[in-house]
Amino acid sequence: MRRTLTLLALFVVCLAIDPRTEAQQPVVYEQPHARVFTLINWHRSQRGLRPLRYDTNLAAWAARNNSGQLYYRRSGHHVNPNCWQVAFYGPQTADLAVNGWLASPSHFQAIMRPDVTVIGVAVNSVAWTANLR
Repeated sequence: MRRTLTLLALFVVCLAIDPRTEAQQPVVYEQPHARVFTLINWHRSQRGLRPLRYDTNLAAWAARNNSGQLYYRRSGHHVNPNCWQVAFYGPQTADLAVNGWLASPSHFQAIMRPDVTVIGVAVNSVAWTANLR
């Protein structure tokens, strides 16, 4: 119950008008991993794709195996199409991480796959990892 309430609290978001596109985009009132989740679902919805569900197991896997290694290796973009993983070392905010992934064709393709239904996100300082299934 406590975990459910914590997750619900993380996904509270307020909407604002983006002056560049006049489209509604989420405003930052979230933890970084929840912000990534919100932004990715927003971008998917703009392309007619269904929203992803958050999977705490995928998030734990991302935290254990990916963000930690990414942080210590200090590598940049990374995509693994077999397990639909995107990672990025360097961005200071969730918005910059998601924008970086969307600007990369291979990351964009992984995030916008119609067959993907769940996501788990981990953040380790400036190492961002999203596992998708």
